[in-house]
Amino acid sequence: MDSSTQQAVDARALLDAAYQKRGKKADETATINDWHNKIGLGTFDRGALQAMIVNRGGLFSKLEVDAAQIEMQGRKSAAIFSADPTGLQKAAAAKASIDFLDAGGDDEKASFAWAEERASAQIDYKAATKSSSSKAADVTSSNSIVKLLVAAREEATVAGKSAADYISMPSYQKAVDLSQLINRSRSSVSWTL
Repeated sequence: MDSSTQQAVDARALLDAAYQKRGKKADETATINDWHNKIGLGTFDRGALQAMIVNRGGLFSKLEVDAAQIEMQGRKSAAIFSADPTGLQKAAAAKASIDFLDAGGDDEKASFAWAEERASAQIDYKAATKSSSSKAADVTSSNSIVKLLVAAREEATVAGKSAADYISMPSYQKAVDLSQLINRSRSSVSWTL
């Protein structure tokens, strides 16, 4: 069993143990605080959360997937707030976002959503440091999909289109195609529990 499959199995076991301890499964009435503290998502590592987010092995309900997404977003927000508590340091916030995203595991980085967030944070950081007198860190991602998404944003700018129109750019479609190709090859690997 590969590590991401094991993380999914372990996350399922932890959830089931938490439900048993509480005497009930989580339902729509469970709050973010319930998920974080009582059910214990706050103790899950990122790999376990990512296994839930992608519903590895079909082991998780929609409610559990949504809760894992909220927990992961909460962790990212906390990292950004720690770097920029006033909301005025755009470069610090973007760099914290980049650092958080780059610390993710391979499964997390295989998602198109991760690549879009990473590209956006990179663009935000470069824009925020453009007029700064201090030396900016090199935050250029080595991820091919991120590179294509950044290129799509640049293509939109050159074409005089808004940032939202980058999805109509050739590099965006190349990023989508590459992501699908990579994920097809990843999912063709057979595994059983």
